[in-house]
Amino acid sequence: MDSYPAIGKDLLKNIPRLETVAEIIGRQKDPLPDTVLEAWDFITISCQILKMVCDYDNLIISGKSKSKAFSILMQNKKAYSEKLLKILIDIENSSQEGAKKSVNLNGLREGMVLLEDVIRDTDVILLKKFTEISENNLFLLQKNAKIQKIHEPIEVMVR
Repeated sequence: MDSYPAIGKDLLKNIPRLETVAEIIGRQKDPLPDTVLEAWDFITISCQILKMVCDYDNLIISGKSKSKAFSILMQNKKAYSEKLLKILIDIENSSQEGAKKSVNLNGLREGMVLLEDVIRDTDVILLKKFTEISENNLFLLQKNAKIQKIHEPIEVMVR
């Protein structure tokens, strides 16, 4: 299926006013640029958004939850812009299935996704942002909370 961007580009490139769309489709597999997002041109940003959304959609189609799909995408920092992923998360949060919420440690539940690092008072990171909360994560946090204070409230995405 790696050839579909080239096929899509070829189908659209000669249709008036769709040349830019053809270029975006053709370049959707381009690697993440080394420059900052603010330096990207329109086509580069569009290509990266298309790649990210297609990969996200494929994860959802394969049976992953939204939060698990975000977690998988965030783990691949060399493939996706963190800023663009945050925008996608914000868009998904505005849907009925997910919402951004501030919770205390006791309010954390399995399936929530962290929107910030969970940090102890000693500035030790216990869990990285975009981690999906699991039973093991909850156990880790509860054990650490008995030893040292954890920064609260915690920003999460709720399904």
